[in-house]
Order: sequence, then C-alpha cells, then structure tokens
Amino acid sequence: MQFIKLMTFAFALATSSIVVMTPAPVQADLAPPTASQRLLGAWFSRSARPGPAGAEISLLAIGSPLLRARLVGGGTYMAEERDVITSVNDQPVQNDLELDSRLRDMSSGQEVKLGIVDVRTRKTVYVWVKLR
Repeated sequence: MQFIKLMTFAFALATSSIVVMTPAPVQADLAPPTASQRLLGAWFSRSARPGPAGAEISLLAIGSPLLRARLVGGGTYMAEERDVITSVNDQPVQNDLELDSRLRDMSSGQEVKLGIVDVRTRKTVYVWVKLR
C-alpha cells in the first residue's frame, strides 16, 4: 500500500510540474531568403577562397534555373557546385552580396545573362537564365 501511495505521489508531482511549465518561446533563427536564393535557387559560399572574384555556388536547389541555362552561343549549360558567377548582365560581381544587390530589383520570369567560371574547365561561359 505504501508503494502505491508513493507512486501516486510521484506521478502527481511529475504531472503537476509538466502542467505548470510554460513552453519556451519559439525563435526563428532562419533569415528570409536573399534575392539570389529566391530567384536563382542557389546558395553561395561566404568563405574566402582562391580563384576568380565572384559568387561561388555552394548548393543548388532542385529546379534551379542554373541547372538548365542556355548558352549565349547556343546549347545548354548545367551549373555545378563550386562554379563561380562573375557577372550579371555584363556587370562584374565580386561576391555573393554584390550578386544579391544586382538581382534585388529583378523579378521572376525575367531573363538574365550570367558569366560563370566553370569548375571543370576553368573557362568563363556566358548563359541566359530565366529567373524563377
């Protein structure tokens, strides 16, 4: 009988403390997507790296327009991670923040000419991309 009283008391103590505890406030640690993330479906590296100045692609989302870009001279181009975007509409881009500022005033469906240094060949290709 003592055991049952003790267990009942322990259960009451445990459940009362659960009921009394208020939930922790929810904090959103996620920042809203940048223009380049929203329009190009890509995330860019912020770490310092050797090589050409520009915005290095660190992650491509499924359905990113960079996965089905049109080459300026004809043909198609599929960007890869570690490719570097060096220009937007023939205006040079030094980093991901500058890329964001160039894309900020553009809208979905607009076509943009990008200069991209291909990670495989280390040559710059120029492609047309329709922003999503």
